[in-house]
Order: sequence, then structure tokens, then C-alpha cells
Amino acid sequence: MYKLLALVPILLCGCSQLNARDVRVISNLAYGKGETANGDLVLLADLYLPDPPSDAMPAVVLFHGGGWWLGDKSVPSVISFANEMAASGFVVLNCGYRLHNDEPMVPDIDR
Repeated sequence: MYKLLALVPILLCGCSQLNARDVRVISNLAYGKGETANGDLVLLADLYLPDPPSDAMPAVVLFHGGGWWLGDKSVPSVISFANEMAASGFVVLNCGYRLHNDEPMVPDIDR
């Protein structure tokens, strides 16, 4: 089952060669705030849009890997994946998020 799931992104990205579109990117859209020990952190996302758009487009919400400890929405492999998906006709919202290192003001329950 896991081998099949691992192929899904590859298959979807391969479709971009059939119906490749230009991609329009709107960067750093604020979508929320996260509390940290140093005050509020504005949470930002990048929106990738197929150009030209169609009437109905599927959407993907993308969070980079890193297990809440590291990473960023600007990791080259994440940007490449978002561009490939948008070129295939998907709207992609590539979200940044507060990392564990940002020390939330409220302690974790399991500490």
C-alpha cells in the first residue's frame, strides 16, 4: 500500500508534461498568527495558480516536511513540487507554520 502512495506524487507530476500551463505565484499571504515567547508570529503561505485558470480547479494544501522542528515553505523541493502541481492544473497553497523551536507561550501538555 505504501509503495502505491509513494507513486501518487510522481504520477501527478508526470501529468504536467501533457497539459503544461504557466504558473502564477502570489507570495507571503498572511493566513493566521501563532503565539511565541517573543510575541505573535504571522503565518504566511504562497499561492500557486495555473495560468490560464479554468472554471473548476482541484486544490492542494501543502505543508513542508520537518516534523514541526525544521524546514520552511521555501525549501527548493517543496517549491518544485508546488510548481509541478500548479502546472498540472491544481491550485496549491504552500503553507509555512510555526516550528517547535519558536517556543509557544503555552507549554506543551506532555512536558
